[in-house]
Amino acid sequence: MTPYCEAEREWKIRVFDSQGVSGGFVNFAQWVHEYGRDSLRHHAERTWRGRPRNGHFETLVHYHSDFYFILIHMKGNELSEEDYGRDVTLQQAAQWLMEEGYDLPEELEKYSTASGRNDSTMIPLTDRQQEVWAILKGEQLTAKEIAAELDSTPEAVRQLIKGIRRTGRTVKSQGVSGYYRPDAPPDKDCESH
Repeated sequence: MTPYCEAEREWKIRVFDSQGVSGGFVNFAQWVHEYGRDSLRHHAERTWRGRPRNGHFETLVHYHSDFYFILIHMKGNELSEEDYGRDVTLQQAAQWLMEEGYDLPEELEKYSTASGRNDSTMIPLTDRQQEVWAILKGEQLTAKEIAAELDSTPEAVRQLIKGIRRTGRTVKSQGVSGYYRPDAPPDKDCESH
């Protein structure tokens, strides 16, 4: 059960280890009054929202330094008494992020399943994913630019890139500058697209 401390206006999340043993509570979020209204301030350094699961949602929480846990939301976006956390290793956090299609933060890159592996030991790409993978070799392109080369849509390209990431390969994104492959980065001397 996730207790809400009325006196401190704070949500505490019970975090369990891999054996299902409670490691205690984490002060997760607190209601604060700012600028004439109440808002919920999370104590975590970063969070990543996952896809809906069967009966729950997951959020990966980077609480501090090397402490990550997966917050299991039973009622959508809102915190509830039924929510709990599941402690994860750094490697498990990296795997969760890749499965969800996120870029790995710098401190987790060494845990990428692509590290030290060649393409022959990885999950094979579909033909369409292979086209995107090949297009990004030595290039940094936006989804729109890739879509133009594939005669496709930017949304379809984003889905293909998520699929590529799920195979353990790394495709990075730099916002409006576009996607690139760290294993085959764009030539810095070339003009950007």
